[in-house]
Amino acid sequence: MSEMELFENFDPSAKLWIYQSNREISNQEQEFIKAELNTFLSGWNAHGKALTADYKIYKNKFVLIAVDEIKANATGCSIDSSVKKMKAIGQTIDLDFFNRLNVIVEKDGEQKTIHYNDKDQFKGWNIYDNTITKVSELKDNWLVDIV
Repeated sequence: MSEMELFENFDPSAKLWIYQSNREISNQEQEFIKAELNTFLSGWNAHGKALTADYKIYKNKFVLIAVDEIKANATGCSIDSSVKKMKAIGQTIDLDFFNRLNVIVEKDGEQKTIHYNDKDQFKGWNIYDNTITKVSELKDNWLVDIV
């Protein structure tokens, strides 16, 4: 699955959250995450309105959650509940999705997790910019050159 295929049925303006794991997510852990997020997203709502949401596990390192806000917008409380859910998932299976100083760099299919401050040592590599917030940014703005 390429970045272009992620959430292809969602409006490009759909809201996006990227959770990067501190280590590779095993197949067993992925099954746990899928079960938890399937249940959570099926009941996720904002002020009583169901949210149109989906998730993807990407490259065994990322959990991406998107909300297509055409019908209902994610609100502060609904966003807080999704963060709480991701924290609970991480605690249950001993994954850290919230250390924003660790980033993943990639070159020729090789990935490394590094501290953000060390990125200058990897010029010529690409870096995942997990601060993007829209599905439309996945294609061109998520995996970018380190300059």
